[in-house]
Amino acid sequence: MTIQASILTQCRFIETLTGTFIDPNDGTFAVTGLASSQSLNADSTPPVTKGTQFSIALSSGTGTINLASLTPPDTSLSNIDGTGLKVQSVKFSNPSTNANAISVTEGASSGHPLLGPSFLFSLEPGQSLTFANEGVDVGTDIASGDRTWDLAGTGSQALDVAIVMG
Repeated sequence: MTIQASILTQCRFIETLTGTFIDPNDGTFAVTGLASSQSLNADSTPPVTKGTQFSIALSSGTGTINLASLTPPDTSLSNIDGTGLKVQSVKFSNPSTNANAISVTEGASSGHPLLGPSFLFSLEPGQSLTFANEGVDVGTDIASGDRTWDLAGTGSQALDVAIVMG
């Protein structure tokens, strides 16, 4: 199976200017300085060889993502093992239908330091966060001692995750 990943991130806004010296037909400008787009595969830098998208439901307000045993997009397939690979891009999305925030942190047992040691972030309902290596192959390899992220929230709420590794 060949993987092709398109990673797009953008925060674009357009401002309309008014005033005596502003042309009313062309008084806008767009700011797109942080936009990026990359197409990744096994031969790119960074490389991408595996990927999946899934929703993980919390149990009694907690959950763990194990990067060595990820749910495949087609559940008739076997789990995806990222051992020996780096996380090249991941998107976490807390659905707006959830009632509370969900926190993501390095796992307490065999934790993977996605954003550095002891990282922690929380997403309110309707929020998402995307991490991507842009043109570099950096980060910690997924290994037996570096493979989990812990989730904390409320009840059985779910977090949506899309991840590519290589």
